[in-house]
Amino acid sequence: MSAEAGVLVWLTALVPAFLFAFYKGWRGASGALALGMAVLTATQVALLALGVSEPNWSVLLGLVVVYIAVCLGLGTFAELLHGARQDAERQALTDVLTDLPNRRHALLVLDRAFAAAERGAPLSVALFDLDHFKRFNDRYGHEVGDEVLKAFAGILKARTRRMNLSARFGGEEFLSVLSEATPEEAETFSEHVREDLRRVDLPWGPVTVSCGVAGYARGMGAPDFLVAAADQALFAAKEQGRDRTVMTDLVSPSPVGPVGTAVDVPPSTAEGSATDATDGPHPSQEGRRTVMVVDDDDHVRRTIVEVIRDLEHGVIEAGSPLTALDLLKHPGLRVDLLVTDVMMPEMSGITFVERASKQRPGIPVLYVSGYMHGEVSWPGVPGSATDFVAKPLSIEVLSQKVERLLGIGASSR
Repeated sequence: MSAEAGVLVWLTALVPAFLFAFYKGWRGASGALALGMAVLTATQVALLALGVSEPNWSVLLGLVVVYIAVCLGLGTFAELLHGARQDAERQALTDVLTDLPNRRHALLVLDRAFAAAERGAPLSVALFDLDHFKRFNDRYGHEVGDEVLKAFAGILKARTRRMNLSARFGGEEFLSVLSEATPEEAETFSEHVREDLRRVDLPWGPVTVSCGVAGYARGMGAPDFLVAAADQALFAAKEQGRDRTVMTDLVSPSPVGPVGTAVDVPPSTAEGSATDATDGPHPSQEGRRTVMVVDDDDHVRRTIVEVIRDLEHGVIEAGSPLTALDLLKHPGLRVDLLVTDVMMPEMSGITFVERASKQRPGIPVLYVSGYMHGEVSWPGVPGSATDFVAKPLSIEVLSQKVERLLGIGASSR
């Protein structure tokens, strides 16, 4: 029994090495083997010094072989497991086509940079959009369009410093988060990118890009509003002829008139102009108003719609800003309040409200944001009467804000 006891003495000392091989992959397996040999040698020396009889060498050899095989097996398994996890993490944060960080990754980085900006660090963003890209895709095909996206992504990657991040933000839009950069420096970065794109010799002809630049301003309250400000500048660049960069402070705010220009007509008059559903009682009923909800996220939009219906107000749904703007063109459609997400693919909530206010001057607005850091007091937010609500939505808070803004609109009529 003494021989077997000697084997068990040193065998239990190899458990940490066994676990090391499992958690560290091949590097752990090699370290575990080295550690196992060292423990085996030290244990044998201790046994001899203590006068313990020699172990059963046949049993010991078998255990060593099994140990080595298990370490190698665990190392292989752990390596495969770690590789699969890294691939999953990479795919979750990387755009497959361009190999740039994706929208989710960009928002995570922007959220951290925004927090630093609130403590005094400079922060700017540049939002790029390839000019007439849908027309380009229709003419040459999506494969050629993909090559153009890859070419532009390569330019952005080469121009972006390690401390910053450039990402594919969606479709043909790209976002650069420029920490420690002023808007003027971000504008210079944008111009370098645009010049580099002009130098690319593409077999399909020249491709241009428009860019909107915005810098952090105190009172923005959420990174959504920083990106929305860049989006507002980007739309200004498109309106000025594209192939240019526009900074936010060069965008003139649209004038906002008094509340109360709508006509009491049921929402059904606009049904033929959009694919989104409309619903709600006749707005002329006492105490009942009509709210337009604009959000590309179906789940969030339906949640807001249900809350407004529970408040016994009429609802008009729009799954995109362009659909909402099309609906608002109808002068017979009464809308007493806009509820809009700040971040949407076609255009930001700020850009949407700026354009909506030209059609419906003075309409109150409730902005929905998913990344609220604090109170919003930024003067660049359009809307005659505005309020803000954060995701995840609180039904009680949402109800209170909707009723308050509807009250402001009604008192101004």
